[in-house]
Amino acid sequence: MRYYLLIIIWTIAWLLAETTLLKSFPGHNLHIDIIFLTIMAFGFLKEWREALIPVILIGFIADAVSAAPFGVFTVTYIATLAAIRAATSTIYLQSHLARFVWVTVASALAISLKAGIISLIYKNHVFMLTAFWNFIPQSVFNAVLGLAVIPIFREYLNLTWEKIVRPSGLVLR
Repeated sequence: MRYYLLIIIWTIAWLLAETTLLKSFPGHNLHIDIIFLTIMAFGFLKEWREALIPVILIGFIADAVSAAPFGVFTVTYIATLAAIRAATSTIYLQSHLARFVWVTVASALAISLKAGIISLIYKNHVFMLTAFWNFIPQSVFNAVLGLAVIPIFREYLNLTWEKIVRPSGLVLR
């Protein structure tokens, strides 16, 4: 339960940072999507059963604060997790090149899926056109950022409440 509380706190903090401080960084068409990279890290580093509940939880939180129709992020994140877990079961993804390629592919698919769902809901192709012009640079940017961030998530995903609150400098005799 504490593990899920950490995920909720972490997700809310990053969503707050992404929508305020990092909104237009590094540019107007590119944005830092740490939440998506978290889903990728779950796909690379955790088993399917361990990753599904946190991914659904992150999706619900993202849907709750998003202007998009409820469920778009949850469906996109679950599809991303499924794609990465399917890839990791058949392909060795520990090399940097493989991880770069699969983060790029998964990011492009997730952006297209989000835009497709929203286009179907609103019956307007403008969302697909916008995604078409942005998904290649954003996917490559996510992959480059993922090379640096996903290894950091290895430590975070193994973090427990006990590791946070345990004093580290005490020596017991």
